[in-house]
Amino acid sequence: MSKGCTYRCLCGWPTSFHRGTLGVNMFFVLSGLLLTHSQLHDFPAPAWPKGRYYRTFLVKRLARIYPVYAAGLGVAALAAIITQNQPPAFWLLLGLNLSLTHAWLPALSMEWIGGGSWSVAVEMFFYLLFPLLLPLLLRIRRQRALLAVLGALWLASCAPGLFFAKHPALPLFRWVYAFPPARLPEFASGMIAGLLVFQRGWRVPAGAVAAAWAVAAAYLSLTGPRFEGYVAHNVLVLPALVLTVMYLARPTDGPGARLLASSPLNYLGCISYGFYIWQLVFFIICDVLWGRHVLGKYPPFGGLIVVGAILIGSIISYHVLEKPARRAILRRLRPSTPPVPARV
Repeated sequence: MSKGCTYRCLCGWPTSFHRGTLGVNMFFVLSGLLLTHSQLHDFPAPAWPKGRYYRTFLVKRLARIYPVYAAGLGVAALAAIITQNQPPAFWLLLGLNLSLTHAWLPALSMEWIGGGSWSVAVEMFFYLLFPLLLPLLLRIRRQRALLAVLGALWLASCAPGLFFAKHPALPLFRWVYAFPPARLPEFASGMIAGLLVFQRGWRVPAGAVAAAWAVAAAYLSLTGPRFEGYVAHNVLVLPALVLTVMYLARPTDGPGARLLASSPLNYLGCISYGFYIWQLVFFIICDVLWGRHVLGKYPPFGGLIVVGAILIGSIISYHVLEKPARRAILRRLRPSTPPVPARV
């Protein structure tokens, strides 16, 4: 490889890393694995959820995500009104975002709140399907069949993005990136990863994870900057992510496991969702501030100020809003315990 080619690959890596949107991919895969782990005790055998179980599951998920989400939308809407910086169709966008339905309209899915709230709407779609998907996957007894489903999900996760990458002139980007069914294969792959680890006892060696990421990194460096489809990167990124979450989920007493289970990282995990929501709100506010050159005079420190402010806001939000609201909502579900799903 020539020096010029090597230089282009190295310089393209940060761009391809960004374009790979690995954080969103990881979020969807990890969400499927963690939900599977938390719900397996309610599904000792393939079973359809009863109505009350289904409602209880959804209320619990909404109690986790919706209070801070609604608060963030409220602050963003107030900031947009005060600064007279409302996007077109503002009230329609506000209603769609509040109802978590905006991701179903590709033309509007990324038009507000920094273009990032679509992922919460997609996650809500996953929650609606999860109690129905898990019994279906549990009915797959043969391991080869389960792996075949995982392979089919892998193809489904990258094929639309690869098609868009080959036909960039077609207006397909939001259909392959922010449309809920298009991202379902990543979530379902995480569910199968959870079944392989927690139900079938799979153990993924660290070497396999390292090799998968080495191949994915080489691919992103060489091909990533030329692919605008984002989810096209799932062709190699998704296998690496699935192996990673399976490796991290295995029980072990190693230093890595102790680090992940440490109190500081656990706390950061608790406030991470609030951090995501409030940084979307800060995008709107900081656009105004930078436009007025309030923080833009000090670009090296402006980013640190914003990150610090979001972190502090996330901590306050977690203790003042998220935890109390979740406790208040869940208190209404007690003392009734979610019933075991009905047998098929």
